[in-house]
Formats: sequence, structure tokens, C-alpha cells
Amino acid sequence: MKNALIIMQRELRSYFTSTIAYTVAAFFLVVCGYLFFATLKLTQEATIRYLLHNAAVTLLLISPAMTMRLIAEERRTGTIELLMTSPVTDAQVIIGKYLGSLGFYVAMLLLTLQYPLILLRVGAPDKGPMLTGYLGLLLLGAGFLAIGLVASSLTKNQIVAAVGAFAVMLLLWIVSWVGSGGATTFWSEVLRNLSMLDRFENFTKGVIDTRDVVFFLSLIGFCLFLSVRALSATKAR
Repeated sequence: MKNALIIMQRELRSYFTSTIAYTVAAFFLVVCGYLFFATLKLTQEATIRYLLHNAAVTLLLISPAMTMRLIAEERRTGTIELLMTSPVTDAQVIIGKYLGSLGFYVAMLLLTLQYPLILLRVGAPDKGPMLTGYLGLLLLGAGFLAIGLVASSLTKNQIVAAVGAFAVMLLLWIVSWVGSGGATTFWSEVLRNLSMLDRFENFTKGVIDTRDVVFFLSLIGFCLFLSVRALSATKAR
């Protein structure tokens, strides 16, 4: 675990010295801030629900940019060979890089806490949905980052990694739409259970369903497993 933490620290340093990372963070905060004040002015409602949904959609757009370089850049520059010859396992490399990206995301998320504080000053919002909503955002973002890490592990091209990650994220976001509007069937229920949007929606309502938590944790674990296998295959070649 010590090696994974060292790699995590290395990744965090690279994030906080990267122009792309600061651009992504600025985009996330500016869009969330603008939409927060715009919806607050239009609706006159002291509710966190709009902010949560806006942040989730913005995250869908930017998370591929946060993860596209994690492994792809190492493979392109050849530094992955140096990393793999050091006394670390494939799992430690993947976990370290994932925790580094997650740490950067958490830092961005913390900067948005000013908006709930503003709501508490201008109104009397329900604190329950605030807490569960941010838990949902944390799990949603963690799931997106895990998917992006898999995509980055499969290619040397960062653009391909970003596009591939976005395609999978978008599919898992809208998959339940296929079966919506008609009679409930076995397959429509399966698709609904695979939808990250539907899982996230429960958190915005102030509901913590253990099935939703297990879904996100299982998704993260499965994606980390795939990333380890992809990295192992690269080393074997």
C-alpha cells in the first residue's frame, strides 16, 4: 500500500502542476457557479437539487479529460517501462493513479461547498438532500474516474482514451431511456439498474439506498480490475 500512496502523491503533484487540470477545474467551477446562481434567480428556491444535477452533467463532460493521461501518457512517452521495472505491482500502479485522480476530484468538489453555504444563508433548505447529494456526487465522480482509467489503460492516445471513456459514461448515463415510456419488462428493469443517472437520482432526493452504494462500489472495483489486467497485458507484450 505504501507504493500506491507514493504513486498517488506523484499523480497529485502532476495534477496541480498541469495546465489541463487547472483548466478542467476552472471549467467545472465556473459552469457550476453560473448555473447555480442562474437557477437560484429563476426559481427562487433554496434547494440543492439543481446544483447537483448541473454538477453531474458537467462532470460527465470533464471527467474524461481528468483521466485520459493517467496511463496513456506514460505509454506514449515510454515512462511506463521505467515504472513497471520499479518494485511496484500492477495493482499498486493502478490504485495509486486512481487515488491521485480521485484526490483531485475531491479537491474540486470541496470548492463547491460554498454554494450549499449560500443556500443556508438565504433560505432554509433541507440538509438531508445536501449531504446525500454530495455523497452521490462523490460516488458518481469516482465511478466516472474508474471508467476513464480503464480507457486510458487501453491506448497510448489521450484523445482516444477521452472519447472512449466519454462514450461508455454516456451509455451508462442514458441506458435506462431505452426502456422508458413503455410497460415495465425484465430488460427495461435491467437497463434501469445499470443506469448511473437513475442511481444518482436517489441521492438527490435524500435517499441512501445500499443497492446504489453497492452499484457504484462494484463498478469502481470492476473497472480497477480491468485496468490492472490491461496494464499486465501491456507489460507482457
